[in-house]
Amino acid sequence: MSNEQGFRALRLRLVLSAVTLSIAAAALGACTLPVQSCDCVDGNIFVRVPLGMAAPTNTVSLSGSACAGASPLCVQTSGPSCIEFSIAPVAAGPCQIEIFLTDHQFSAVVNVKQQTGCCSGLFPDPLGAGTVDVTGGHFKLTAE
Repeated sequence: MSNEQGFRALRLRLVLSAVTLSIAAAALGACTLPVQSCDCVDGNIFVRVPLGMAAPTNTVSLSGSACAGASPLCVQTSGPSCIEFSIAPVAAGPCQIEIFLTDHQFSAVVNVKQQTGCCSGLFPDPLGAGTVDVTGGHFKLTAE
């Protein structure tokens, strides 16, 4: 076999190897699963305090299995006062929220459910219950 025939044979083997590799890569790509995209809502509970009731001395107390050990986080302020708190549930069950305002006490209960599937995690149940407006809850007057 001449050198020229040897080079042709080598070139043919290289081309066949490249084609085989391309076919294998395409077949492997065809077997991978598509990435699933989920449009999930925020699982936190949000508590909104109206400007007229917001004060730097307002405090939030949490209890119930869903919020035991959780800490309210101020996510929106107006001056020195917090007007929106975010609470990340820690378990399924009830979350008892108590807000001590200047001259009122506000309380609300939000149920939290464990979801599975694409949007898995802890979420208020029903989903619309995740935003609590202080103006729409239970109030108690505190002693002056």
